[in-house]
Amino acid sequence: MSDTTLVRARRLIDGTGSPVQLDAEVLVDDERIRAVGPTGSLDVPADARVVDLGERTLMPGLADLHVHFARTRSEEEIQRTLESPELRLIRSVVDAERLLRAGFTSARHVGGLDGFPLRDAIVEGEILGPRLQVAGLPVSQTGGHGDMHFLPREWVDHPRIRSGVIADGPDECRRAVRLNLREGADLIKVMASGGVVTRRDHPRHAQFSPAEMDAIVDEAGRWERRVAAHAGGAGIRQAVLAGVHTIEHGYFLSREDAELMAEHGTVFVPTLLRLQRGVTRGPEVGVSPWINQKFAETWEASLRGVAWAKEAGVAIALGTDLGLRPHTQHGDNWREIPLLVEAGLTPMEAIMAGTSVAAKTMGTDGEVGTVGVGLLADLIAVDGDPLERPEAVGDVAWVMKGGVEVVGL
Repeated sequence: MSDTTLVRARRLIDGTGSPVQLDAEVLVDDERIRAVGPTGSLDVPADARVVDLGERTLMPGLADLHVHFARTRSEEEIQRTLESPELRLIRSVVDAERLLRAGFTSARHVGGLDGFPLRDAIVEGEILGPRLQVAGLPVSQTGGHGDMHFLPREWVDHPRIRSGVIADGPDECRRAVRLNLREGADLIKVMASGGVVTRRDHPRHAQFSPAEMDAIVDEAGRWERRVAAHAGGAGIRQAVLAGVHTIEHGYFLSREDAELMAEHGTVFVPTLLRLQRGVTRGPEVGVSPWINQKFAETWEASLRGVAWAKEAGVAIALGTDLGLRPHTQHGDNWREIPLLVEAGLTPMEAIMAGTSVAAKTMGTDGEVGTVGVGLLADLIAVDGDPLERPEAVGDVAWVMKGGVEVVGL
């Protein structure tokens, strides 16, 4: 049986920002793209399998740069913290396949020990899921966003419940990075500010001293690892000056800090979908009132922040922050694209945020993120034209990852 597949579609959006190509075809040989051109123009082996997508739009596989797994079934703090990690890992397997079938062939797992076995099982072919880059446990200061404020301090490091590596002082921060690297971390996640779902801190407030942030970024850099910083308010500037690669969330991003990010080449991952879910569904699913209040404070500010980032020339990449809570399970990650459009990006820019910009941010742009000769055949097809109707990216009809058809017609 031939390992060559010819894929035909009415429209091709290649992820580079180039105009849409009409009546295009892509030749896939084994796991890679061997040719791209107008319909009927390619030299196709006689025994090639043909996938005719009809009037659909062919695109690169999408990437979500801010995901979690290990979803809980409860919003109550103690109950979700003590839920069986084995059961949550099983849910992670289900959610990883759900994410892939939604058209996301790559993702960054930015918090949790479950990411390592999940990533490795996907690579081994034991389970279905996107290509994962895994951060391990976020690095947090004592009392920071990765510290479980509602538990006694001596409980927080218990392997069953811990959600971060607690570190204070430059030396401890370096050790925290090394502990994650020892587990096999592909990148490092740092909590550079307070957050929305932690009770005793606020997204406006910076966490870690400049010396601590410098130590984290320096140690990661010695291992050629990128650093993703959960950051808002004053924490954004401090993280950018330390040299982090991405600002996650960017709560209360100012024009001035957006300009600083542009100057330093820092990528912005806004995670609008998680905030919107919090604002629209938080109260009905039992989210604590103090969390709902923070969601309300950050939502409008985050939309403005995306607009200011675009105005300043900051690269914006797609991330959703889905995966941890009952109302944020994977599958709807595509909704970040129309939200980015609502915040001021063009439909093409929003698609690029989840394709070529995302791949460049992950350092995988030589392998995925666009439809080009020699790249891995990570391809999806959606019904309709997402440049005319951004919501069409949610109508996924066909998915191929590395030349293997995951969702067939």
